[in-house]
Amino acid sequence: MDAASRPSDGTGVDNAVPKDPSQHSGSTQPHSEVDELDSDADHARRFIECFVVVPTSAKPWGEPPDERTLHAPAFRHLHHTLQRVEQGDAAAKKQCAALIRQYRMWRDNLNPLQPDFVALKKLATHRLRAMADKWESEVYAVQGIAETLGQLAGPTRPGSQRRPRQDDYVPMPDWDWVANDFRAEWSLVVVLLLLAHTVDPLFQQSVAACVAPHGAHRDPGVKNSNRMRNKLYGDFRLAMQQEGVEPPLSSLNVDINRCACTFDSQEHLAGAFDDLQHSVGEAIRVKNTFAPEYDARTKSFGYRCVLMNILFEPTVQHLADVFSDAPAVQQYLSTKPQRKLVWGDVIDLPAAKARWEKWYSTQETGTEELYVAATSYIREKLRDVPLKFVCEVQLCLRPYLDMRKKSHFWYKIVRADKPRALCYDFLSSYKKPIPPIPAAAAGGSRSEQPPSSSDNAAVADATTDASRLDEDIMEEGVDIPFA
Repeated sequence: MDAASRPSDGTGVDNAVPKDPSQHSGSTQPHSEVDELDSDADHARRFIECFVVVPTSAKPWGEPPDERTLHAPAFRHLHHTLQRVEQGDAAAKKQCAALIRQYRMWRDNLNPLQPDFVALKKLATHRLRAMADKWESEVYAVQGIAETLGQLAGPTRPGSQRRPRQDDYVPMPDWDWVANDFRAEWSLVVVLLLLAHTVDPLFQQSVAACVAPHGAHRDPGVKNSNRMRNKLYGDFRLAMQQEGVEPPLSSLNVDINRCACTFDSQEHLAGAFDDLQHSVGEAIRVKNTFAPEYDARTKSFGYRCVLMNILFEPTVQHLADVFSDAPAVQQYLSTKPQRKLVWGDVIDLPAAKARWEKWYSTQETGTEELYVAATSYIREKLRDVPLKFVCEVQLCLRPYLDMRKKSHFWYKIVRADKPRALCYDFLSSYKKPIPPIPAAAAGGSRSEQPPSSSDNAAVADATTDASRLDEDIMEEGVDIPFA
C-alpha cells in the first residue's frame, strides 16, 4: 500500500510503521490464520492502517485488520518502540501514539486486568522507577536542591491549607448542584472554561514577563473539558464522599489556566517564586515537592517542582499589555492603570468572543445547550463582578524538564485505569468535525438553566471514560496533585 492510498488516522500524519528489511522472512507461501507476518512491525502497521474513531457505543465500526494480524507481536513492537521514545526518537513517538490510540488493539478494553494492558503498565512502572532512582541520586542529592529550594513555602494565614475553589471568588449560578446526573456540574465546567479562555492571554503574558529575565515560560493551553469532567467523576466526587467537600465540585478546578516555568539555576527559581507573588498575584496555596520530606520516588516517580495556586486579579495595565485598544484601556490607562478589572471589561472583547467560538468548535456533539447556558450566565450575571480567577504556575529546574520528556509516555500508561482510558488519552490529536456556533450563544435567545439530562446524554457517554487528554500542565511529564 503506497502513501497515497494508505488510510489516515485523522491527524494528517502518515502514521504507518516502516518495514524493517532485516526482519523480512522472504517467504512466498500463502499465510494461514496462525501464520506470522514478516515482522512485529507488520502487525503493528496493520492495526494502525485500520484506524477507527472510538464510538460512544464502545463498539468500533469499519473493517478490522485481516485475520493474519495478531495482537502479541503488535504489543512486542510497542514495547520496543516505547523505549526509543524515552531516548527522544520523534518518529517512534508518532508510531507509539498511533498504535495506542487504535481501539482494536485493546481487547476487553474495560478490564483493568487485561493481560496486554497489565504487561504494558508493568514495563512503564519499571522504567519510571529507574528514572526516579537516577534523578534522586544524581540530581536532587548531588546538586543540594533541598538546601536551596526545600524551604520555599506558601501562606500561613488561617484557612490557607483549605482547598482553594473558584467559587470563593466567582459567583456561581443558582442551579441544582446535587442532582445525580451532574447536568448542572457539566454546565459549570463550560462556564469556567469560557472564563478561563477569556483571562488566559492576560495571565500568560503576566507570568512570561515576570520570569523572562532568567526563566523559560511555557503555556500548555487551557485545560481540556474532558479532563475536567473526568476529575468531576473521579477525584472530586471522591473528595465529596471522603472529605465532605461541598458542591459545586467543578469549582475545585483551580488549574484551568496553568503554565510551566523552567530555570537553569536554583537561585533564579527561588527569585521567581517571590517575584510572581508581587507581580502576578497572591499565592493562596503552594506545594513544594523540592522539600526533603516529600517522597518523590513513590509519589511522583522522582519528579520535583513547585506548584503555586495564584489568585489572578488583573489590572488595566495587564489588559493594556495584551489588548491596547480595549475600551477599559482607553478610559483608564492614563489615570488609573492599577484599577482592578471586572469581567465586563474583557468578556465583550472580540478576542474573547473568538476564543469562545474556537473552544466550542472543538467540542463533542451535544454541547450546544451547555454553551448557550454558560454564555448567557456570564453575560447577564458576571458583567459587574470583580475579575478574580485562581490559576496555577509550576516552577521546575532544567534537569526535571529533561525528565518530563523521557517519562511522558510511560506516565500516561501508568496513570490509565483501564485499556479504554489509555486509548482515549492518546486520541487528543484526532481532528473532530467542527460544529456550527449556536445563534443563541452569539446574543440571541437566552437560557438561565442548564440543559436537561437527556440533552447531555451524548456528552456524558462520550466523556465518562475519556481519560486525562494530553492538555495537562504536565503535558511533557507527570501530574502532581496538591495533597
